[in-house]
Amino acid sequence: MNPPQQLRLEDYGVIGDLVTSALIGADGSVGWLCLPRLDSPSLFGALLDEDAGFWRLCPEGASLGQQHYWPESNVLDTAFRHQGGEVLVTDFMPLGEDALPGVRLVRRVRAQEKEAALRSDFVPRLDYGAATTLRRAGERLEFGAETQRWQLWSSPNAPHDLGPGGHSAQGRFTLQPGEEAWFALLDRPEVPGLSPQVLAAQLSHTDQAWTRWLAAGQSRRTLGEHPYRDLEIRSALALKLLSAPNGAIAAAATTSLPEVLGGERNWDYRYCWLRDSSFTAQALHHLGHRQEAADLLEWFKKATRHSDAKHLKIAYTIAGEEVPAERTLPLSGYRGSRPVRVGNGARDQRQLDVYGEVISAYFDSVRYRQAPIRGGEWQEVCELAEAVCELWPQPDKGIWEARRPGEHHTYSKLMCWVALDRAVKLGHDAGKDLPPRWAGERDKIREALLTQGFNKDLNSFTQTFGGHTLDATSLLIPMMEFLPPDDSRVLGTLQAVRSRLADGALVRRYQTEDGLSGEEGYFVLCSFWLISAEALCGELDAAKAHLDGLLRRVSPLGLWAEEITPDGEHLIGNLPQAYSHVGLINALAYLQQAQHKFEQDDQPDLNGSGAGTALNPGKERSR
Repeated sequence: MNPPQQLRLEDYGVIGDLVTSALIGADGSVGWLCLPRLDSPSLFGALLDEDAGFWRLCPEGASLGQQHYWPESNVLDTAFRHQGGEVLVTDFMPLGEDALPGVRLVRRVRAQEKEAALRSDFVPRLDYGAATTLRRAGERLEFGAETQRWQLWSSPNAPHDLGPGGHSAQGRFTLQPGEEAWFALLDRPEVPGLSPQVLAAQLSHTDQAWTRWLAAGQSRRTLGEHPYRDLEIRSALALKLLSAPNGAIAAAATTSLPEVLGGERNWDYRYCWLRDSSFTAQALHHLGHRQEAADLLEWFKKATRHSDAKHLKIAYTIAGEEVPAERTLPLSGYRGSRPVRVGNGARDQRQLDVYGEVISAYFDSVRYRQAPIRGGEWQEVCELAEAVCELWPQPDKGIWEARRPGEHHTYSKLMCWVALDRAVKLGHDAGKDLPPRWAGERDKIREALLTQGFNKDLNSFTQTFGGHTLDATSLLIPMMEFLPPDDSRVLGTLQAVRSRLADGALVRRYQTEDGLSGEEGYFVLCSFWLISAEALCGELDAAKAHLDGLLRRVSPLGLWAEEITPDGEHLIGNLPQAYSHVGLINALAYLQQAQHKFEQDDQPDLNGSGAGTALNPGKERSR
């Protein structure tokens, strides 16, 4: 049988169960699914190699269908118009207290109007594409080793036949108008009593679990009504898809979807970066999901508690373990983009900005719960602050994880300043006796940033100390409360980024060689930073225009990848990208708060409303 094509990223939906996620194409194919968890080897990997496994369910001879999510849910429909009728494929992964143990993925197909001839092509490939043999186990098909067996269950009206050598299974069946066929992928052979009725109940329970979760945040949501509510909801649900029960949130559901088509910028994002998590916690607070934000902080504490503060890891697995060493797989890659990598080579990099982001997460948590910092948390902050005092003068790899010798990155120094600034505030609020050098080193960092990080000729902050190239992270300077938004250096930086890194609403990360080949596209998160900065600086018309321009690039399902192609037309990079969805949520918050300030005939100072900056929810402005 012919494998499915690798579609545009806009043509994939994502489902999940808070343990793993699957990408479902508009052709009805499961093109990516790792089991048992998100960072496990793939079972279906056709997204990265046509021979790495897939599960296609669609009408015979159908072209692409139209996808949509159920309202306020991560249940996904793919509707095919075929031979004068409609066929509807529904995909979900059971979720919630009523989820049936062992059932990992459920697929339903229904002939809506006319008789429909359908096909199910089931081609599992364990361990990133290894040959896999299926065998019959009663009415089910089974594969895998004795230590981990998997099964495919089908309703009686849609049986499967084994293909040559048992390496695949094919189902060819006809449904009458209104008739349904059901399928379930199981991770154990002991799941009893499966039937269409049981799986229909699972569908209902799962849909309710998603809608209940979304509703749980409504009473505490800080965002008011706005015309982008549907996209806010989808971003919230995408973040929850990337979440784990222990509080961790993965950067993305995939590995090696390229930043440059056909190029080498292909990375494994199925891990939890401390930096991403800090921004994500802020977005969760905006959405009203404060328990998730608290759970994320608890995950922080557990993951880092055995780390030497001077050698803080930048990322961990979802389980809080060390990220695996990077290796390449013998796969052809998405549209020829090689190498395909698993693990991440940046795991041992020194990235000094993470200190500021971790301490900011503690700072945010304390302000939101309106209680002094706890003893164990304060000890962690003290250790990190002491480390910053010693480490900040050193070079690092920076937020963008450059694979070249370390440099003195302006953003890294900024976040070291944030680390000490927030540590001092936390200590003062809790009545702690503080080491004098915290404030002293903070002031030294400030002086260094103003004298070495700002280029007077460019009238802008630069990527590195003494440098002449720009970096979009400079847009965060007022959001971190380092300088007020009406400072001439902030406004100059905003204008420089717009003229040198932006094309309208689309913003590149930086203008410098980074040691890798290929022309990178526009970074979605940086584009949202531009909108946030414009709102913060009172340029509401520009912020709204750029938001509208950027949102035209979101997928039909409301999903964001990491980047947008250089022609500005398509999504590229790992999908769905937590950072991008976080950027949308936080930009909406900035824009809405700035609008409120404008209506009150006041400067759009976010802290004046008590809403806080992207990393700081408090009312107090840093000096």
